[in-house]
Formats: sequence, C-alpha cells, structure tokens
Amino acid sequence: MAISRPTAILRSLSNPEFLAAGTAVQDLMHPDRVLIGSSPHPRGHRAAGLLADIYAAWVPRARILATNVWSSELSKLVANAMLAQRISSINSISAICEETGADIDEVAAAIGSDARIGDKFLKAGIGFGGSCIKKDVLSLVYLAVSLGLHDVGEYWRQVVMMNEHQRGRFSRRVVRCLDSTLVGKKITFLGVAFKANTSDMRESPMLDILKTLLEEQPREAAIFDPRCHPAVVRREIETFLDAQDADSAAESTIAVT
Repeated sequence: MAISRPTAILRSLSNPEFLAAGTAVQDLMHPDRVLIGSSPHPRGHRAAGLLADIYAAWVPRARILATNVWSSELSKLVANAMLAQRISSINSISAICEETGADIDEVAAAIGSDARIGDKFLKAGIGFGGSCIKKDVLSLVYLAVSLGLHDVGEYWRQVVMMNEHQRGRFSRRVVRCLDSTLVGKKITFLGVAFKANTSDMRESPMLDILKTLLEEQPREAAIFDPRCHPAVVRREIETFLDAQDADSAAESTIAVT
C-alpha cells in the first residue's frame, strides 16, 4: 500500500468473531451481536460505519455495536473467560455436592431458575476444552499481569486450574468406582472430540483423562467417536502421549474404532 497508494490513510478496525465450533454458520447468520471497534477519529468512525453497512444486510442494526478498539478486543477475551468461569464454578460445586449428598443437577436447576443467573453453562462435567477458551482466559491472565494487576491475573488463572482439577478428580473417581484398580480391565471412551457434533480434538479433556487412566495399566482402552476418523484419533493420541512422555501407555492396548 505504501508503494501503490502512498497518500492513502488507512484505519484499522477490530471485528472479533464469535463463531462456535459446530454452529458457525448459524452464529454467522444470526449473531447475538457484531462488534466493530475503531479509533476515536472521524476517519475511524467512517470506516466502522462502512463495515456496519455490510453487516446490516442481514444483521439488525441494534445488534451491531460500535466500540473503541480496546473494548472490542477485550470483549472477545472476556466473553470466553466468563463462559469458562461459569463452567469451572459449577464444577467446583459438584465436588461439594459429592461430599455432602447434594445433587448437582438439582442445585444447577435451582440456581439456573434465578433470572439474574440463568441456566446456560451450568451442566457439571469434565470441564471445557478446545483451542479457544483456555487460550483466551490465559491471554486475559497475561494482560492483567503485564498491567501489574497480579491479583486479577491470579483470579482468572484459578478458572483454568479448577478446570484441570476437575479432569483429575473425574479420573480418580473412575478408578475408585472400579475397586481402585484398572489392572486387567477394559475401559471405554464414548466421544473424544472436545465438543459434540464436531471432530475437533484440540485440547480435548479426553486426552488428559486417557493419560491418567493409562497410568493405572488397564488391559485395554477402547475409543469411539462417530464424528472422528479412527486414523486421526489414533494419530492425535499418539502425538499427545509422546509429548507427555507417557510410558505407561505401552502397557495397555489402545483400540480406536
């Protein structure tokens, strides 16, 4: 541009995407909001307006939000961080439920009926996976620490730590429920992608859980996911275990179908 249009004044816009794996087309055509961040300059506002006109062809104007660049970029990180926070929060309560005899589904339904809280992302499980949520939370941690906000960074770091704790707690419970040993037994994984209706195994909780359970030396670990190609699953598992230096995997047969 500096050569072909040396007199042009370019303005950068921030237009983060909020497309979720498995629902990307739906999210694009019917977004909750469209964020357009621009510099506080007339030319920046004009550029933002031109992009807003493009989105207005199918997105209601009320859902197109104009912000400054920092607000737009930070909103992307915070959206995923808040979802991760809810998941880690309900999973932390599931641990208390198991110790007290409370039913986590009943607790989630009760608090989800509160209009101030809502019922989304209150399903206790093995935690979040995928390549985006953890990355965005850790980016928020890095930003906070780099700004000298160490307590803020530690707060968000705990969201990731609770997520990892939940995976370990789940694995330990599996072993405990099977008479505290997996030696000579066959375990089965139904689903390996990090999210339903996708074939994406990036940061899948299943990988960490598989590694932990293989350390208990089961006879066989059988793995199946109708959305994932067996050859890809096997390659991903081998790459992950090699990176983790999981020698115990050699003691068990891993069957991918």
